[in-house]
Amino acid sequence: MAASPASVVQVVLEVGRGGLETMCADLAIALVARGIRSSVIGLDAGGELETRLRDHGVMFTSLGGRRMRSPGYYRAVAGTLRAAGATAVHTHGFAPLLYGAVARTMAGFPRLVHTEHSIEYLLDRPGLRMGLRGLAWSVDTFAVLGERMRRYYASLGIASHRLQVIPNGVALLPPTTAARRADARARLGVTQPFVVATVGRLAPEKNFPLLVDAFASALGGDPEAALVFIGDGSEREALQARAADRGIGDRVYFLGWRRDVAELLPALDVFALSSFSEGLPMAMLEAMSAGVPVVSTAVGDIPNVVTDGVSGTLVPPEDGTAMARAFAALRRAPTQAAQLGQAGQQTVTATYSRDAMVDAYCRAYGIAPVAR
Repeated sequence: MAASPASVVQVVLEVGRGGLETMCADLAIALVARGIRSSVIGLDAGGELETRLRDHGVMFTSLGGRRMRSPGYYRAVAGTLRAAGATAVHTHGFAPLLYGAVARTMAGFPRLVHTEHSIEYLLDRPGLRMGLRGLAWSVDTFAVLGERMRRYYASLGIASHRLQVIPNGVALLPPTTAARRADARARLGVTQPFVVATVGRLAPEKNFPLLVDAFASALGGDPEAALVFIGDGSEREALQARAADRGIGDRVYFLGWRRDVAELLPALDVFALSSFSEGLPMAMLEAMSAGVPVVSTAVGDIPNVVTDGVSGTLVPPEDGTAMARAFAALRRAPTQAAQLGQAGQQTVTATYSRDAMVDAYCRAYGIAPVAR
């Protein structure tokens, strides 16, 4: 294995606030903390996480937009790899793999690690599946987030010796005390004592109208219950209108993007996900790390993390009635809710810590263990 100091360059489309981008930023910052040089290339643009990366010593370069037929663009990617002294290149998603694989060859063959964060974008696109299978031959480690994804990519013909499950990992949070909860409630700025919340992009695939409807059905008549959205996106206005139509507009809060999400989590009584599709959502793992009970649709690799009735509550996708029942049950039974939260916290501590994720990627990069 190569000895540190090493240099890892991650390649993404941009560094917005999505789960993929957050995982990339967390990993890049954790590498710096271990004394490893860390850089990120945004093929298309920067984004909200750009300042955070630079504040933690991660070099960020935006290349201004992909140009597939431009040899100069590939040279720009390769030049950035050379300037960073890359000993490993880590791509996230199909397009970054395409550009990263070509540029990696032009730059002098550093090790190539690739992570796929979902399967849904490939399901109806046979051309992309074929292209990914071809590109995978240049990859040293082809990482996926969970066992469901591993089976899918194996079925596409990705060689088993390249495939590796590396779950997303999150920073483990200290136990929630009365003082931490009081501070979090003050930060949240919500007066209702029972809070259902979600964190993420307000995008169609998250199916947040179902979340609004389920909350309204279960807790619409409870003046002490609030629904909180932490994040922003194209669906915000429609969700605000839907909440008003359901008569709960005064108890649904849209906080926008926040940098203090970890500090807000102790204020939550339930963390909810209503998505049509997911990989392994970072926001859910972070909530579980804080001991917040989870109610989620059973999609992606979530059922491999959350055991229904033990470490959270799972409901069928698009089943608003089941989600409403789950909210009502947790509202009625705070002791049961606390038990689910504690079990979820134990699951994350045992398997989904950020240190475990960084350790696994360091091995994939060919970097010798570095003291934390």
